[in-house]
Amino acid sequence: MIYKRNYIELLLKIIRVSQRSKQEMGPTLNNIESALESADYDQLRHVAHGMKGASSNLGADKISVYFKQLEQMGLDKSVDGAKEILVKIKQAHTELLDVLKTI
Repeated sequence: MIYKRNYIELLLKIIRVSQRSKQEMGPTLNNIESALESADYDQLRHVAHGMKGASSNLGADKISVYFKQLEQMGLDKSVDGAKEILVKIKQAHTELLDVLKTI
């Protein structure tokens, strides 16, 4: 019975993470886009750093790597290629949500 309860708890956690991820990603990407438009490198670094850690904690390594790249861009005060990385983040996030739907 312990295994069944642990399995159910894990599934509930996955569902909560999926819902939270959907809710938070939109505003986060808007914050990054705003930081890029205003050349606010500190904001870019700050938001990307937080999402890098959150993504890594969830096991979304692909997304975490993309946020790490954006974080480094903020540190370097260079945003060449940032819009392409945002597209990759959106694609990877959609893929992640699709996988979570199958569970």
